[in-house]
Amino acid sequence: MTNLEQAQGVFEQYKDIAIFASKDNSEALEAANYLLHGLKKLSKNATFLPVEDVPPHASNYSPSNQAKADFLISIKEGGAKLSQLFYEKTNSGLNLFLKTDGQEIKQGDIDLRPLKPSRLLVVIGINKKEQSPLLPKRENDFSMYINNQEKSACLGDINIIETGRGLTEIVFEIVKTLSRPYFIQKIEQEAQTKFIANSERYVFETALSNLQYNQKNSLLSTTLSHADLIKNNASPKDIKLSLAELTSEIFSFCGFLLLWEQNSSPLKVHGIFYSPNNRANVEKLALNFSGQQNNKAAIFNTQENNFKTAQEKINSLLNN
Repeated sequence: MTNLEQAQGVFEQYKDIAIFASKDNSEALEAANYLLHGLKKLSKNATFLPVEDVPPHASNYSPSNQAKADFLISIKEGGAKLSQLFYEKTNSGLNLFLKTDGQEIKQGDIDLRPLKPSRLLVVIGINKKEQSPLLPKRENDFSMYINNQEKSACLGDINIIETGRGLTEIVFEIVKTLSRPYFIQKIEQEAQTKFIANSERYVFETALSNLQYNQKNSLLSTTLSHADLIKNNASPKDIKLSLAELTSEIFSFCGFLLLWEQNSSPLKVHGIFYSPNNRANVEKLALNFSGQQNNKAAIFNTQENNFKTAQEKINSLLNN
């Protein structure tokens, strides 16, 4: 099982996730915020706390009543004011007795729900034991350490160590892996109200699999080869779904680039670049590749016959 498969299994088990990173590590802070953004979009109850902000004596954490319980009974007072509660243990269960100011409590005012005190604690960019924060860890919490240093200490219940990559690039791969079931469900729901061709779905699955993140220029990019399109019985017009879904806020980015091989004679690499906040880059690519543009996107022909050369030319333009 790969690191990413392990991480996916762990993240899927937890709804409540607390993320920690050092205030003194700008790369770790960037990765922590990237992870926070993605998890919130995936409906996780995620929070981020720089390690210096962890409460003092966190290692002596005393669980709250909620952390110690399996179920919670909530009673809305409404018009009635509660003054006392008594309980009686019987052979078959437990009776609760409530005393009010005489006003009525309705059945709809009483709510019973299960509690899940366990959380996932994610620590990013800490590679030495002496640097590790005193986490406010409860009995059932699970810890994950994410790092990119070769000699990182294995401090967590699970340790994701990927050398030679940026921390945000590691976190991106985790968010990408977690997003797959989200996208599948979302597309199925959309298909109930509008027609989505199978070729569009197949192209999207390929585009998601090929999706990459460049930490240096915050560029989200993917490719579709001519073979990918042929295999999926698709054409360039089937990329519309991929554009809509991959730019739909799950991933943080400054620019999104989709390149595909157009079956022309000879074969050429075409592209679409989208940037919600950087019109200058949109204009730059449109002008250099004689493309068409609107305020936030440009479509163009790179005149190159392979992705590597096309990507290098585009990166050179975006980095200047």
